[in-house]
Amino acid sequence: MTEQHSTYILAYHPSNGEEFGKLEKAFKQAGFQLLPLKVDNQKEAGDFSRLISQCTSPVILLLSDNLLKSVEGMYQLPGVWSFMRKSGKNVSMISAGRNIDPESGQLQEVRTDFTRMSGVIRYINWWQDKYLDERAFNSNGSSGEAKEDRLKAIKVVSTEIGDFLKMIKEDSPLDFEDVIDSNLILYFEKIGDESFVREYWHQTAIEAEEEQKIAAEAEDPNLEPKQEQKVEADFQPLENSEEDKEQEGIELTDILMKAREIKNTEGLANALSFLQPYYKNPDYQEEVGFLFLLYATKSGADKSEILRELESYLGKYPKDAKAHYLAGELHEKNRHIEAALHHYKSAREADKELLLIDYRLAITNLKMDEGNFKKAKKHLKKSLKRHPKHLDSMYLLGELYAREGSLKKARNCFEKVLELDPVHHFAYYDLALIEFDLKNLAKAKHYYNLACGLNPEFKTEENDLAFGMSVPSKTSIEKTGLENKAEEIPTAPVNVEEKPDMHSKNEKIVLITGATSGIGRATAYKFAQQGYKLILTGRRMDRLESIGFLIKAEFNIPVLLLNFDVRDLEATKQALDSLTDDWKNIDILVNNAGLAKGLAPIHEGSFDHWETMIDTNIKGLLYMTRLITPGMVERKTGHVINVCSTAGKEVYPNGNVYCGTKHAVDALTKAMRLDLVHYNIKVGQVSPGHVEETEFAKVRFDGDEEKAKIYNEFIPLSSKDVAEAIFFMASRPAHVNIQDILLMGTQQASSNLIVKSGRDVFKD
Repeated sequence: MTEQHSTYILAYHPSNGEEFGKLEKAFKQAGFQLLPLKVDNQKEAGDFSRLISQCTSPVILLLSDNLLKSVEGMYQLPGVWSFMRKSGKNVSMISAGRNIDPESGQLQEVRTDFTRMSGVIRYINWWQDKYLDERAFNSNGSSGEAKEDRLKAIKVVSTEIGDFLKMIKEDSPLDFEDVIDSNLILYFEKIGDESFVREYWHQTAIEAEEEQKIAAEAEDPNLEPKQEQKVEADFQPLENSEEDKEQEGIELTDILMKAREIKNTEGLANALSFLQPYYKNPDYQEEVGFLFLLYATKSGADKSEILRELESYLGKYPKDAKAHYLAGELHEKNRHIEAALHHYKSAREADKELLLIDYRLAITNLKMDEGNFKKAKKHLKKSLKRHPKHLDSMYLLGELYAREGSLKKARNCFEKVLELDPVHHFAYYDLALIEFDLKNLAKAKHYYNLACGLNPEFKTEENDLAFGMSVPSKTSIEKTGLENKAEEIPTAPVNVEEKPDMHSKNEKIVLITGATSGIGRATAYKFAQQGYKLILTGRRMDRLESIGFLIKAEFNIPVLLLNFDVRDLEATKQALDSLTDDWKNIDILVNNAGLAKGLAPIHEGSFDHWETMIDTNIKGLLYMTRLITPGMVERKTGHVINVCSTAGKEVYPNGNVYCGTKHAVDALTKAMRLDLVHYNIKVGQVSPGHVEETEFAKVRFDGDEEKAKIYNEFIPLSSKDVAEAIFFMASRPAHVNIQDILLMGTQQASSNLIVKSGRDVFKD
């Protein structure tokens, strides 16, 4: 069951404002809020993608021809979306683009289509042409740092657009018009929100019944109206006794609807709690059993216990195909392959139309100790008979044919894969290998080129040599024993521009805590731009993976990710103990992890909020410093930079404990400096005032987005401003140590004195 949110976000190009308006109206009518996240051509390329990666509400990515041709929109988007899509709550949607007809001057729609290979190639060619045009323009004298950055962004997009479109196709994107026509049903079905769908059809049925009643009364005025049934807007929880159920006259469909309509943040737990009495009741168990066990699986409960319950349940109801399928999945994950195979077979016997059951049977047969290829092929053929366009079944069948030497059959499968997915780089590579084995060297070389164009990882010296793409080096000749055959190898080297080796400029290692958002994230980008090696830490692994992917792709520097909570001493020790020798000598420690929780007077404060702030802002900083500075002392070099706050310089009403923790940071920074100065170690801090582009306000107000809107009437600092200050401190000459930087926005003079004169004060 998917948690239902009150707010959703549409990420789109400004040319699609009309589409946003229609969706906003539809969401409002359904009782939800849709917020805009537009591409801003005035901001840096990459900002749009970074803002998407920081969204906590579900995101709809509206892909139009305009967005797919926007540098500011597309730069870094493939990397961000590859992680965002994994949650299942963030989905893509296709709509038409718009441009001006040069002849009539009228606005016209442009179809957004990449379902066929020709459409994909059209976008690939468009970006490649744009890169060549921009490069030619720069070479004619119009250059500069901004121009070079833009050219670099265009080049990155031109190399990623093919894989990005393939990824979008794999997710079966929604069509904007279809979503509007369905009154959002298609969207909520896509994200797995059954409660909205059921509520919609329930309401539709009520409205239809009302219309029929009105029509009947119009035909016969003397007809007495039927007694109306009361429809509860919010179904109340039931008592557990059978007598109460009979008195309320509750039907089983209402029980199931209640379980699916849980809307708060503890939906799974509430659904399980609600279903538990009925699951234990023999009169209801068959109807609610599978739903209860499915929710238990998703809740993260003990899988062994769920399996025992499933086996017991299936003993009573052996024909429940979905329950057998669930048991098969759990056994397969636990590597109980024979048990998984048994349950998948039972599921198929109970329901031959069960979606993709033959594909799962094929996979399971291949996982057997000796791998039953014959049965796997049989099931894949059955899967394709029922689902001719199932990509994974087609590709796996091709692999099995290739493995047994049926190359022409394998080729046929891979060609069909490419009909379904024109940018399937593995299929191109497999075809290259098949044509090579069939001695069709020209075709092999052609497919190899296509595979490398879509996935550069295929391009190695050995592959280039095998497919006749380059002259072998002396080393490769020695490896392959071709000393006397070098002249037979065709010389057709491919000019591939390598990314600059940024980190060769600076081998220093920087560790940044709390790097998943805000100041920490901006600081990571700032040091990455200068080629530092990065160790990034944080509690949210998905965010860490996202920022790590983006930094590696853009700057080509080493990045190490450590997933732990600085409040947990043992986890912190384990993470730092795991560092290998080439990562242990940390040169710069940025103690950034910190937060504020609550805004209440001392007599009303939350103990949980206090403990969280003390454990993070003080203990977390101490743990990291204590574990890392011994190495600096031993090497007699290093730099510790603590992220403090203006709250460490002054106090303000209701900020009591947060101000106390930041005053502690201020004192600890001074004390550290006194202790470490004898070992040539710099210690300093940056103390910013209000900073936007962070999660500070949202965390302080426990996720209340309305209360968190505190920057609407003035311009505070940005996270980049603070990152610039931190980097400035870190990049001073060896004999200079900046001990403290206190900075605020121009409209802020102190914690309490802020001139809220609007956000357009500084516009030209």
